[in-house]
Amino acid sequence: MKGRRLAYIGAALLFTGSNPGLAQTPAKQPPPPPQPDTTTVVEKPDAVPPQPTGTPPSEPVTPAPTAPNAPAPTPADQQSPAHVPQDASGFHLSTLETKNLTLLYIDPMQTYLTPYIARAFENSIAFHER
Repeated sequence: MKGRRLAYIGAALLFTGSNPGLAQTPAKQPPPPPQPDTTTVVEKPDAVPPQPTGTPPSEPVTPAPTAPNAPAPTPADQQSPAHVPQDASGFHLSTLETKNLTLLYIDPMQTYLTPYIARAFENSIAFHER
């Protein structure tokens, strides 16, 4: 019995002592890449602005008057757009609606808009409930 106990203790010491010996040594890390050039070139502005080549007019220029019998622009020429694009605001919103909840999703890159959009949403709901 004592012999087995000594054998187990010896084996345990052998295994615990050999673990650090079997561990791999860390490979030498390659040196970091050289830093990019960070010099700043400051350009000096021209000391004197260039002189204009032409002479300025002595009197303000007025547009030529239109002919009295010229046709007035027709409303057909000045049409408003028939449809506003879906993303005219510049940021994307999407909603998730359930019976008891309406969630408004915003593009994750524009989280700074969250309080403003939330307040505008609350105001619009309050306006429509009046």
